[in-house]
Amino acid sequence: MKGIGLGLPTVYGIIKQSGGDIWVESAPGQGTTVKVYLPAVQQELDVGADAQSVDESRTDTRTILLAEDEPAVLKLAARVLRSRGYNVLQARDGVEALEIQQAHPGHIDVLITDVIMPRLGGAELAERLLRSRPDTRVIYMSGYTDNTTVRDMMANKDMAFLRKPFTPQALLQLAHRVLNEEQRRTA
Repeated sequence: MKGIGLGLPTVYGIIKQSGGDIWVESAPGQGTTVKVYLPAVQQELDVGADAQSVDESRTDTRTILLAEDEPAVLKLAARVLRSRGYNVLQARDGVEALEIQQAHPGHIDVLITDVIMPRLGGAELAERLLRSRPDTRVIYMSGYTDNTTVRDMMANKDMAFLRKPFTPQALLQLAHRVLNEEQRRTA
């Protein structure tokens, strides 16, 4: 399958939202040069202030449907989730995710979906999936924070939202929190 060309716009969005800049120069027969400029950081990041730790030895066998159109992000997120024992069903877009959920005989505990994908976006995917699986929890993710829909989702405290780029720890923490909320809700 040939790429759909969203890699450079995604990188551009991440760099711009980080206060940086990107220059791309290309010459026939000489190749392409990509220069990324990011602002200098004057202080260390305090990652422990608000972060809850995830027990590194803890595993979980629940099922997660992961819908992400960027192959590298899909592969990394699936690997991180599987490392904690989750059963991960991978989909390259919303249409494929619907097909997978229809064919899956078991329970799907969480849908983790990119908001902006070709063919079928995350919000519509979640809406359709929840019609047949109303107990499935949803985590949205996106790096397009200039998009109105994405900004509205980020502002909604009732929605689980993961901002790209994210760390493996942030992904595991949010999945763990959403699954624990589900356990408390059904207890």
